[in-house]
Amino acid sequence: MRYVGVTDGFMTWHVGYETPSGTFLAVEQTKDPSRAWIAAQTNRAPREGSLSVAGRTWEKYVRDNKVQNSLLTVPPSGSGELATLVTGTASFEDMTTYIESLQPVR
Repeated sequence: MRYVGVTDGFMTWHVGYETPSGTFLAVEQTKDPSRAWIAAQTNRAPREGSLSVAGRTWEKYVRDNKVQNSLLTVPPSGSGELATLVTGTASFEDMTTYIESLQPVR
């Protein structure tokens, strides 16, 4: 786990996990991300639609020439919530299962 400044100086919380199937899944969070932050964190993958998971809309990114899938949800600006990116070599099915298990911290 780490909390570091990345693209455009956005302070980003990052934690990585190995899934039960042996793939990698990371969670990254920041406040009001820029387009450059999103591009860097998704490895410049193109957006390929969206999914509804756990009551939120997640933008789906798929990088074809390198196995990397990403799901991103960005709350409305000013909401005080963090944007959340789930990314890695895990399948979208594994990512969805992980997202459904997340709980807010108060």
